[in-house]
Amino acid sequence: MKTTQMQISTAFTDALESMSGFFYEMNPDLDMCYDYVCEIAEIDSFVDNKEAWDMFYEAWEKVAEENFIDVWFYQNLSTFFWTYEHY
Repeated sequence: MKTTQMQISTAFTDALESMSGFFYEMNPDLDMCYDYVCEIAEIDSFVDNKEAWDMFYEAWEKVAEENFIDVWFYQNLSTFFWTYEHY
């Protein structure tokens, strides 16, 4: 089954820009922010689009740091799970 890669749209960039308000109201984790962006941009996923993922992660890091969330924890948590799954 071939899938079509999501194209970066105005709705996607608007969702990234509005993530700060969502973060302030909900105190979400990374997964909740991902789901929020998908819902607002009306897309199923963007994880397979490296540019979109990088844009999302940079926006999330900025918002997380503004709200004093330990970004280091999340960065190392993903490394831990990858290592655990492939050990």
